[in-house]
Order: sequence, then C-alpha cells, then structure tokens
Amino acid sequence: MIFYALFRRFLIFKIGRIPSDTSKETKIYPLPHTYVVKDIVPDLTQFYKQYKSIKPYLQRTTPSPNGKEYLQTKEERKKLDGLYECILCACCSTSCPSYWWNSEEYLGPAVLMQSYRWLADSRDEKTAERKSALDNSMSLYRCHTILNCSRTCPKGLNPGQAIAAIKKEMAFS
Repeated sequence: MIFYALFRRFLIFKIGRIPSDTSKETKIYPLPHTYVVKDIVPDLTQFYKQYKSIKPYLQRTTPSPNGKEYLQTKEERKKLDGLYECILCACCSTSCPSYWWNSEEYLGPAVLMQSYRWLADSRDEKTAERKSALDNSMSLYRCHTILNCSRTCPKGLNPGQAIAAIKKEMAFS
C-alpha cells in the first residue's frame, strides 16, 4: 500500500495528472536529485530528518481553558488553508535548484511550508522559538523564488507563498 502511494505521487510529479488515455506510453522516473534505493523509490531520509527538525506539532505551555481542546476562530482556522493539506511527497523540494545545491542545510519548500503552518497557527505558543530556529543564512534564505515548487505540487499548494510569508514575518519581527 505504501509503495502504491509513493508510486502515485511520483507519477503525478513527473507527468502531471495521471492520463486516462492508455493508448500512449507513459514513462515513469524517480524524484530528481535523490538517491534511488530501488526502481523508483528514493531515499528521503534527509527530507524527513529536516521535517522532524521543525517540530511539526502543536507546542504550548498553558493548558486549554476547558481542559480538552484549544479553540480558534473561523478566521484563525482559515489561515491554515493551503498549508495543512501537504502530503510530504517531496515533489516541491526535489524540483527546487536551491535544494539540489544545499540539501544538507536548506530546509526546502515542503518543510518550510510546514514550518509556516505552525507559525500561522494561533494555538501554538512557541512562535519566537520557531522563528529563531529559521534565523540563519541557510535554513530559509536560500529560496530564490524560482517557484518550481508551486508548479510541481500535485495538490496545487503554493510553498513559495508560504516561504515569502515567513520571510515577511522575520523582517517585521
């Protein structure tokens, strides 16, 4: 099942939507600029290590007022649209020239979009710590706004916009 999900992601990345016309030959390739483990399965160890580094979970020190959940308004919730839908397929990151050249230090579009997802969440209380983790020359500022990331996302998300929003927040904080 996992292989099928990965296979489908790679198909969408390489040829756009999967064509229904089966009379034409379809070529399938692994994600570009990744080490191929076998066939079309790439090694995404570094990608997931970077994802883990942003602490992709709600961080709070104060307990919820009702003891059960942390509420937010509809407007606050709407800010997360276009961010939480990411399936972490790495299509955007592997299409980014900055990620090709600096994949050890530059977090890449997918991880930065997820980082912004937690920066934009009104329930999270560790915004300052999250921003300070990104405040260096490599983690965030290697993005040169080429926007390959936004063109290749199979979900139609816009990582470039999220990166720009982080840069804007960093400049005005």
